[in-house]
Amino acid sequence: MQKDNKDNNSNDIIYNSSFGRNLEKLLDQLDIKKVDLAKAIGVTKGTITNICKGYNYPHVSTVLKICNYLNVDIDLLTDSDPKLKMLGESAQAYSSLKEAFSALEQQMEQRFWVPDEPIFLPSHDPEPMPQPEQVDDNQQLGLIRQALSSVNPDKLQQSLDLLFAKYRLPANQSQIYVKFFFSSLLTTLYPYLPSQTPDGTPTPTLDELISSLYLQRNIENIIAQIQSCCDRIKETFAVTQTGVRKEVLMIEHYIAQNYGKDLSIEHLASVVYLTPDYLSRLFKKATGKSLSQYIRQFRMEKARELLLGSEKKVIQIGSEVGYPNYSYFCQSFREYFGNSPEKYRQENGQ
Repeated sequence: MQKDNKDNNSNDIIYNSSFGRNLEKLLDQLDIKKVDLAKAIGVTKGTITNICKGYNYPHVSTVLKICNYLNVDIDLLTDSDPKLKMLGESAQAYSSLKEAFSALEQQMEQRFWVPDEPIFLPSHDPEPMPQPEQVDDNQQLGLIRQALSSVNPDKLQQSLDLLFAKYRLPANQSQIYVKFFFSSLLTTLYPYLPSQTPDGTPTPTLDELISSLYLQRNIENIIAQIQSCCDRIKETFAVTQTGVRKEVLMIEHYIAQNYGKDLSIEHLASVVYLTPDYLSRLFKKATGKSLSQYIRQFRMEKARELLLGSEKKVIQIGSEVGYPNYSYFCQSFREYFGNSPEKYRQENGQ
């Protein structure tokens, strides 16, 4: 079935009814096969066939590649179509179509920031883009961390809005750097995301979210992804049913998931971007226990659970709950439960 692209509103498509017919004739005259042309410009043979038959209209970059490969003027293939003639006139400022194509590729980089605007060669540029305000990325990331740790949704959104405004403008920024920066921002936000999405499914991993971000085709999609994460975080800020600071809940969750690993106060403080002293005071106020007391209690209860619910050796259990030193584990267990691990197991379980 014939494919009609006339309803495609993309400004990168050249709607010229003569191009395909003229290309077909020129290929016959030059005895060039469509498959050879397709390979030379990096498209499929079917693409060239559809263009020749008028099923597809060519992309601007494809037009330039074809003309460059065939070493012909654009007007020869377009019957002086006004749109392509303007492109041809712009290209005359360059020594070759290859150079003009390179310049156009650089212009196409701007589509990342203005996906709905037409892109022309430099002689037909629209008005210069405004320059962004001087916004220091590291300073804003620091303010975002502070807003997260202090549960301040207004400050969080204020810093994000400044960054969004900055990165909506090209200003000699590369797509790669923009995606790298926002992936760093996503890494900062991720620990504060709830464990489930609004529809009840598990929140994607950080790697999955970063991969999704790098696949976004324009800055607005990246901003939408970051804003979505921010909105979910702000929703958790609004939940006051427990009356417990979010940092405390995060630490409790982290301990439950990592009780066998390093749980030094310095490491835990880095997880929630607080100083060790402030985290200690915050945790004690919220739970009535010091962090060391809470960690010891959690590990001992987990050790008891493993002693009574499995046949694992005591030395293995000690290592799994964060006590790689067997003697120290046995001593701590005896102080907590009043018996050695072996005797406790004999009297209460297996």
